[in-house]
Amino acid sequence: MLEAPFDAPDWDRLAIGLQTGVVALAVGLALHRAERGRGWTYLPVGGLVLTGSALVAMVRSDLADVRLATGVGALGLLGLLGDRIGRWWPAVLLPAVPVAWWLVPSPTRRSLWIEPAAVATIVVSGALLAADRRRLASGLAVALFPISLVGVYITVPETDWSIVALGATLPLIFLGWPVPVVSFGVGGALAASGLLAWVTVSGGDSRHGSIVGGLACLGLLVLEPVARLLAGGRSLLDRIHRPWLSTSLAAFAHITVVILAARVAGLRAEAAEAAAIVALIAGVSISVLVVGARVER
Repeated sequence: MLEAPFDAPDWDRLAIGLQTGVVALAVGLALHRAERGRGWTYLPVGGLVLTGSALVAMVRSDLADVRLATGVGALGLLGLLGDRIGRWWPAVLLPAVPVAWWLVPSPTRRSLWIEPAAVATIVVSGALLAADRRRLASGLAVALFPISLVGVYITVPETDWSIVALGATLPLIFLGWPVPVVSFGVGGALAASGLLAWVTVSGGDSRHGSIVGGLACLGLLVLEPVARLLAGGRSLLDRIHRPWLSTSLAAFAHITVVILAARVAGLRAEAAEAAAIVALIAGVSISVLVVGARVER
């Protein structure tokens, strides 16, 4: 079953997104240049730049609503607060729950699980991203997040929102790869998770399995922090001391998970079937990362 992403894309909306993304790329490079020499290895604003670029592109495309602007903005402020005070529970994550609930659009095909699942994804994924400070301190997460949005685009039936967000973030891959100039940063963790959830629920309303697959497109961004927690602080990727190899394997693993989530789980009509596939993908991925970390070289 092939869905809308394999038809002709909306070139006008993609162009608006790409134009906005190029401007955001210039802003990120300018911030890097301005802050160079102030003690930052990489300026931790990548997540906020990604989210801000997508928001501006949504506004330019007349796709943004009050919920998106206020919800993502409030999540960004909560993330910055958590970064500032150094504590996420309960000062940040508890107030993030009602904010995430406000952000998530109400589906026209009423289902009791969609809003709780999206809220849980925003809060838990944001917390996992924020807790994974080693990965956030590099530029890799900045380069991986647009790939997650590619996954959302190729799984949801209605692509108006996802193609704009994708266009607005694709140019920003070059903030994190091949030469990182910014890191994702704790402050953007909740906001980025909220953006992806909003785009997924908005575009997946007519096929609920695509919502499950789209949310799972966060992929390695949330699976590796879980694996690291289970493995005592190190995952398979941490055992690889050649940065280029670790980055290549991380990108390959993330792309693989995103494709499976989007084009296997996300094409199921029933959410329960999609969720079972996602659980299998997540279980295998985490197991590989944990077992690989424990195997003696």
